[in-house]
Amino acid sequence: MSKQTLNDVVSDFFPRVSTVWLGGSDLGEQMLSPYFDDLLKYAQEREGPDLEMVTSGVMITSQRASLMARSMSHVYLSLEGVGSHYTRIRGIPWDDFLQRLKWLTVCRDAATTRRRLDVSFHVTVMRQLQRDCHQLVDLAKQWRIRSIDFRHFVPLLPSHTLSSLLYYPSESNRFFRDLADHGAAAGVAITTPSECPVDTSADALRRHPCYLPFETIGIDADGRVRSCCNARFTLGCYEPGLGRIERLWNGPQYLRLRASVNSAHPLPACVRCDAVNDDPRVYRPEFGMVDRVRLGLKRVLPLAVARIVRRS
Repeated sequence: MSKQTLNDVVSDFFPRVSTVWLGGSDLGEQMLSPYFDDLLKYAQEREGPDLEMVTSGVMITSQRASLMARSMSHVYLSLEGVGSHYTRIRGIPWDDFLQRLKWLTVCRDAATTRRRLDVSFHVTVMRQLQRDCHQLVDLAKQWRIRSIDFRHFVPLLPSHTLSSLLYYPSESNRFFRDLADHGAAAGVAITTPSECPVDTSADALRRHPCYLPFETIGIDADGRVRSCCNARFTLGCYEPGLGRIERLWNGPQYLRLRASVNSAHPLPACVRCDAVNDDPRVYRPEFGMVDRVRLGLKRVLPLAVARIVRRS
C-alpha cells in the first residue's frame, strides 16, 4: 500500500471504527511495508481504534516489539509446529521464533499504556504434527499467551489430503477433544473446529449467521475492497472521502452480498466458508476424477513432449 493510500485510510477510518485488523484481506506479511512502524507510531500517539494483527513474527525486532506493545491491542502469531518441524515448514530456526516471542511478551508485561497487548497463537493443525499442538499449549502456559486458535489444514492438492484431519473424522474428533482437555488443564483458552460428523448421511448443514458484510470493510494494498479474506469477492475500489465510502458501503455489490449471505441460497463462495459452517466437511475439498486427470497430465505431458522432440 502506498504511503498516500495509507494516510487516506488512517484519516478516513481510524477516527470512526472500533477495530483495525492488519492482515486477513491480502493474507500477506504486514511488516514488509516500509510504513508499518509509521502506522504503529500514529496509533500510539492518538486515541484510536484497537489495532490487531496476524503475523508470522519473522520481522519482529526488540525495538519493534516495544513499539507494538505500546500501540497494538492484539497480535496473533501464525505457526504450525515446534522445533525442527517449525524450521522445516517456515524456513526459520525455532530458536529465532522463541527469541521474538520473548521480546514480545517482555515488552507486553513492561508496557504502561492504557491498552495492554494480548498475544495469541494462530495454529494450522497438520495431521502428522498433532503432538506439536499439545506442546504449543504448554508453551502458551509458560509465556502467558492469551489464547490459541487451532484450525484445520485445508489442502490445495490431492497429495496434501494425508496431512489434513478433515479426511479422518474420528481421528480429528478424538484429537481435538484431547486438545481441549489439555488446554483446560493448563489454563489456556483454546478454540478448535467443530466436530466432524462421522455419519456421512448427516442432516442439513447448520450455518452460523455471517456478520462481516454488515460490519466490515477490507482494503487490499491495491485498493480493492472486500468484506472478508475470500479473494473472489471484490466489492469495489477504495477512494478517499466519506461520501465515496458511503456510496461504496451502500452500493449494489455490498447490498447483494448482504441479501444473500444468510439466506437459503448464499453465493457459492459463502457456501463453503469455514467461518460459518458447523460441519467441517463443507470446506473439505473434494478431489475427483477431473483433478486426478489434470494432475496426471501435468506429470505425463512434459515427458511425452520431450520424447517427441528427441525423436524429431
